[in-house]
Amino acid sequence: MKVAAVLAIALGLVAAFTLGQATAVQTEGQGMEGMPPMPEWMQLTECHKEMVKSCGTFDVKGTMWMVPGEPAEEFQATATRKMIMDGRFVQEDFVSEFMGMPFKGMSIEGYDTIAKEMVSIWIDSSSPYLSVQRGKVEKDGTMVMMGKSPDMMSGDMIDNKIVGKPSADGNTMTMTFYK
Repeated sequence: MKVAAVLAIALGLVAAFTLGQATAVQTEGQGMEGMPPMPEWMQLTECHKEMVKSCGTFDVKGTMWMVPGEPAEEFQATATRKMIMDGRFVQEDFVSEFMGMPFKGMSIEGYDTIAKEMVSIWIDSSSPYLSVQRGKVEKDGTMVMMGKSPDMMSGDMIDNKIVGKPSADGNTMTMTFYK
């Protein structure tokens, strides 16, 4: 009985502390008198504001080489991008066909204010792995991301690079994937 009472008190303190912290995070920086300002690493940056420009629904045209030296496979898709978590991240929903089968993918992208870099997480309906990419956005708007993903033939994890280059008019983004 004594252990149950101590456990209940401990859980109550943890809950009170957690709820207090959650309330503080929600209200900081929202003009609450007497509250300390939100730490700089928790604030939205110019990178977050720039991510809004990548939102919308887009027609995707792609070319992919499954095997080097073999003819390329062309595909079409739709990518729908929207801001989530109060402007902190972009969620992309990607819908296409791959080898005659429905294909869905989703990414969550954001700017890591501590590491000072972009981070992207990708999952899709054709594989059980999660791909993580990290990188920078250059001054000209080109995004260069590096990560690891499984080789389609061996399953071994290999390095990859993704380069996203915007067109001069800002209406097109060319994404190139390297393995």
